[in-house]
Amino acid sequence: MSLTRDTLERVALIIRKQAQAARESEIQKEVLCAQNDFVVLNVFKRIDVKGRQGIDSLDLVSFFRD
Repeated sequence: MSLTRDTLERVALIIRKQAQAARESEIQKEVLCAQNDFVVLNVFKRIDVKGRQGIDSLDLVSFFRD
């Protein structure tokens, strides 16, 4: 089974965007861990801005964008 060039380009774009997102996430983790006063609970509280005692992917996206 062969894929069309258009399909291959779309798949490549998806893979590239996922790789870029993963790289950005790793950079943000490194920045957070480099802080001397880094406390996981404080980060959780910053991410859980709605106070739901839980976080989801949208909360993480908002946190990393901020």
